[in-house]
Amino acid sequence: SKDFTRGNIVTPENLLSGRVAGVTVNTSGAPGSGSEIKIRGGSSINASNNPLIVIDGLPITNDNVGGSRGVLASINPNDIDSFTVLKDASATAIYGSRASNGVIIIVTKKGRSEFSVDYDVQYTLGDIDEQIEVFSADEFRAQVIAQNLPNNFISQLGDANTDWQDEIFRKTVSVNHNVTVRGSLFNAIPARFSFGVTEQEGAILTSEFDRRNLSLSLNPTFFDNHLKVNLNTNLSYEDNRFGDSGQIGAALRYDPTQPVYDPSSPFGGFYQHRNGNTLLLGGSNPVAALLQTNNIGDSERFYGNINFDYKFHFLPEMKFVLNLGYDKTEGVSRNNSIYATNDPIKGNRSFSFQERTNQSLDGFLNYNKKFGTINTDLTAGYSYQRFTNEGHFTGNQRDPNSFGDTFADPDIVLIGFFGRANLTVAEKYLMTLTYRRDGTSRFSEDNRWGDFYAGAFAWKLSDEDFLKDSKTISNLKLRVGYGITGQQEIGERDLFLSRYQAGSINSQYQFGNGVVSSLIPSEINPDLKWEETKTLEVGIDYGLFDEYVTGSLNVFQKDSE
Repeated sequence: SKDFTRGNIVTPENLLSGRVAGVTVNTSGAPGSGSEIKIRGGSSINASNNPLIVIDGLPITNDNVGGSRGVLASINPNDIDSFTVLKDASATAIYGSRASNGVIIIVTKKGRSEFSVDYDVQYTLGDIDEQIEVFSADEFRAQVIAQNLPNNFISQLGDANTDWQDEIFRKTVSVNHNVTVRGSLFNAIPARFSFGVTEQEGAILTSEFDRRNLSLSLNPTFFDNHLKVNLNTNLSYEDNRFGDSGQIGAALRYDPTQPVYDPSSPFGGFYQHRNGNTLLLGGSNPVAALLQTNNIGDSERFYGNINFDYKFHFLPEMKFVLNLGYDKTEGVSRNNSIYATNDPIKGNRSFSFQERTNQSLDGFLNYNKKFGTINTDLTAGYSYQRFTNEGHFTGNQRDPNSFGDTFADPDIVLIGFFGRANLTVAEKYLMTLTYRRDGTSRFSEDNRWGDFYAGAFAWKLSDEDFLKDSKTISNLKLRVGYGITGQQEIGERDLFLSRYQAGSINSQYQFGNGVVSSLIPSEINPDLKWEETKTLEVGIDYGLFDEYVTGSLNVFQKDSE
């Protein structure tokens, strides 16, 4: 955490910005907005290019729910202890089916026995530093209209001088409060409890992000430290009002000779290009479009895991690790737009509800023992994960011909068997071999399973006799690795199944005196199968002058099929 990016950090991925070579984090700028994370540019052809994110052993989905800003928006950065970024195939292959775009492992802060209370508060003031240069009202009249259109068009312009960018942007205030309590429960269980409140205004009118977080971590040990238990629970509430970023472009184009408000306007007192009560071409008032739209979203998320780490009494070189994880998010979206106070039909009003769940189970055995100069570290395990997604939504409730719908996507189930061997010889020669066999419910039975493997070798030259006494080179390691990873988030969840959807209510066929509504078949592709990425990498790690200067140079090639 001492290496995290500092500043007004609201979502956790921005703690990584500029900190890890080959990792880019691009954010839209909206308050609390999710970011596009890319590790070495991504590698998928038609599927997701997002990395796999693992929180305390729980792999999460990159799919968001309506009402939320993003899959990481509900996580309090103050609760994060460390990030580990896996980039090469040797490191990511243990995650097999979802590792083609790299892996980001997030570890949250744990409890401790010493009692402490921390309160952290951060206030941030924001302003738009630059705006796009456009014609002023006088320049618009003289240089655009008068020189390019007949004079009678001048009479259609207003006498105001409005900078629409100034009107839709605002100065912002953001605040973060975090309270953390650490100590020992019953003088036996190290614990950590935190409560966080985040309020962030967006630079665009009406854009707001509010979040409340509760987290609890319990870390007891039993049987003379042979059994370690880590329980992590997190609850977050997210409230959003979404300001339409499309109004930035509208502000650049809108007529600067017209005022923001018009007392005679039937459209809520805002100026609009109109003929009486009829809107004309030329776009809508961007301030009105923002203030007369109430697009809000709420989400509630609970996620956590319990991890059991048991070192066998009769064989201390071996341990069994079991991790159970659960992630549930509910999102509600409401959009209410009214463009005319004297006509309740104009505008839009809609509602949606969505619920996603993610359940996981991972168990593995690990054996670690040294035989002479050879150190062995062997792991073998099993992984199970299930994703669900369901909800309902309405059409435009102001339109009597608009209908809502209820959806329940087929569950996605992932199963994996994995193994890894790490061998170290004389502390100088290192070899890693990894194999994983994954199955997914996304593909047909013939293409359901995929095999992913990797191997890597490293040589610590700095420990050899010809370099170990060097005053200049304190560390030098050569690495080479090759591996195959997979991708299964391609298209719909069940493209190998025959699916039908109901046709229009007017799409019917009459047989005698009976009427049958139509069903429409969807596309099907039973031959769809795993996307595979093959990666070859060569690297050098170096340290100079007793590690005063350190670095790493990597050359890699990725091929996706």
